[in-house]
Amino acid sequence: MKRILGVLAVCLLTVASFGQRTYDTSFPGTGNLWVTDPNWITGGHVGLDWGDVQNTPAKAFGSNQPNTFGDATAVLTGAWDKDQDVTVTFGKDNTDLHLVAREGEVRVRTTLAAHINKGYEINCSFASDNVYIQLVKWDGPNGNGNFHYLAESGPNQGTTTPCANGTVFRVKVTGTNLQVWKDGNPVTLNRDPDGANFTTFPLGSTAGTPPGDTTVFMDGAPGFGFYDTQDSAPFNHFWISQFHVVDGALPGAPVITTQPVSQTVTVGQTAMFSIVATGATSYQWKKNNVNISGATATTYTTPPTVQTDDQSSFICVATNANGSTSSSAAILTVQPAGGFNPTVVQAVANSIAGSATSNAKALPTAQAAGDVNVVWVGFLNGAATVTSVTDTKGNTYVKKFGPIHQTAGATATLYGYVAANLIAATGGSNTVTANFSTSVPGSDIKIVTYHGLVGTYVAMKNGKGVSATSTSGAMSVAQNSALLVAGNVTSTTTTGAGSGWTSRVISTGGDIVEDRIITTSGSYTATAPLNASGTWIMGIMELQ
Repeated sequence: MKRILGVLAVCLLTVASFGQRTYDTSFPGTGNLWVTDPNWITGGHVGLDWGDVQNTPAKAFGSNQPNTFGDATAVLTGAWDKDQDVTVTFGKDNTDLHLVAREGEVRVRTTLAAHINKGYEINCSFASDNVYIQLVKWDGPNGNGNFHYLAESGPNQGTTTPCANGTVFRVKVTGTNLQVWKDGNPVTLNRDPDGANFTTFPLGSTAGTPPGDTTVFMDGAPGFGFYDTQDSAPFNHFWISQFHVVDGALPGAPVITTQPVSQTVTVGQTAMFSIVATGATSYQWKKNNVNISGATATTYTTPPTVQTDDQSSFICVATNANGSTSSSAAILTVQPAGGFNPTVVQAVANSIAGSATSNAKALPTAQAAGDVNVVWVGFLNGAATVTSVTDTKGNTYVKKFGPIHQTAGATATLYGYVAANLIAATGGSNTVTANFSTSVPGSDIKIVTYHGLVGTYVAMKNGKGVSATSTSGAMSVAQNSALLVAGNVTSTTTTGAGSGWTSRVISTGGDIVEDRIITTSGSYTATAPLNASGTWIMGIMELQ
């Protein structure tokens, strides 16, 4: 135990007799962290290309950020086991952090050396209007292309509020599994690029964006960091007040290795859900968060479904003596006896050749209550973002795809949004608008309205390249009936839909929306030919 000038905050480093190593601190002292506590090394002092961390009592915060990807970083010294369980308490002042790119970070299995920062970052946004948690893999050198976004949690996965003063953020990595908790609640991570959801994330299962290897780091130390592109250094509007880590083979709650999968059935049919969990001794299935009587096995089969079962949520809670783990939610879609046959109400687009901070398009055809809008937004800028998609009727547009940035050849960005359960609108009375973070050139907005579609998002896939054919890459579809909607953005011109797909609209800027209804599960790829070789991004979404 170490006391600094009578301050009650302490650092405690312990190696237990059975080999576990623990470390606790509330950051006593004032100055550069690597000076006030030699258990730490930092990104500027050792890594050289990243920021340093400094502290005052009960506050550790970023000293500086020397470049776009130079997150302020602190990593513990010494040898640590590959299994690491880190808990931090975040702090924040009363400043309204309403802009993007303000993050507190937990680092696990991290190696920090001169010009090298390798390991896993799990960050949490402090921005009130840009709520997310991300899992990022750093491959070593500083710079764009040397890190991969593996997964993200946002409003669609239950992360609806930013990190704030007093937020307790926990990350546990065991073998090839990684789990995150925010204020004691498991965080669901949406894997990039296929859109699968996990509360126990399988490291090495995806290449991430941009594509890279699937190697799983099995060494390195725990730590933390900060990212802030909005404020002048030091970044002391938010901080970490407490840090705790324990390593080694830790007994814990069950680990769910196979999540339940959403199902689509016709009225009168049953649906079966199942999980696989390691270390569980009991199970309890829930429907819409209410225990199902007698549903205490690894599988659950519903009674014959009725129409009111549509969009019900099913989870399973696996339990042992050390705790409980909840599965991700599986959604039950119940279709009328007539079957799944959504129809297109309208398909429209608007292109702006010059630069603009927004792009809008009025919908000329009436929308019925319950219809669904699918919106694709693209522009020729590889760094800007879509800040929101809105319409004049007040419908909610949820981002399901993107941002996917293309930096090879001409730069480009692509997003996909879905608004389900639309408010009824007469023809011409509803305008959909995409708003951008900055003025962007070559933007277009493409909108397709569907009738007879619930609008439940299931999965996505994307591809990008420079060639004469745009392609999404293959997406695995588990359901026997679904609507696949694909869109692209390109620096040339799309000439039509790919084989097996129906073109719904091609904007004057040369970008397409195409779709197809499938009746068999399997692997599906969207393609669209271009009039000449050019830069492109293409995405595909599965909807129910």
